[in-house]
Amino acid sequence: MVENRPCYSIDTSALIGWWEDYPQDVFPGLLPLTENLIIEGRLRAVRYVRDEIKDSDDELTLAKWCKAQNGFYLDDSDAIQIKVRGIMNEFQYPRKTRGISNADPFVIAQAVINGDKWRVVSSERLAIGNAHKNPNIPFVCKKIGVRHIRFLDLLRKENWKLG
Repeated sequence: MVENRPCYSIDTSALIGWWEDYPQDVFPGLLPLTENLIIEGRLRAVRYVRDEIKDSDDELTLAKWCKAQNGFYLDDSDAIQIKVRGIMNEFQYPRKTRGISNADPFVIAQAVINGDKWRVVSSERLAIGNAHKNPNIPFVCKKIGVRHIRFLDLLRKENWKLG
């Protein structure tokens, strides 16, 4: 892993948004740059993201690309499971079927466990108003002190110039 460079735990929404909003025929240089982040060990997804992509990707091209990236998907560890339980206890409301769920707590836990240089990447925006009643990724990240960014922010953070 590259020292003192940011690392990213990416959510399903950011992957799907990237694949749809930055198509390869318009942004051909983005794919190799993203693959290089994975090779460097700086871009990772949890296995629950893999499952969500398989369920949502009609053409399966994104799912195939992700699967072909060696080391992209991380397995759970005991530390991740413990952190996820804490996140779920605080930010999931099963009786109301609201709150953080699916891959989201795992994506956040991955960033927490790996340290300060890690950011969570999702396409979600910080909700205002009653976000505490139905917390999303940016809300939870803010509450527990994890940096949250969107995919475009990742491009800027990496100083990538496309076009």
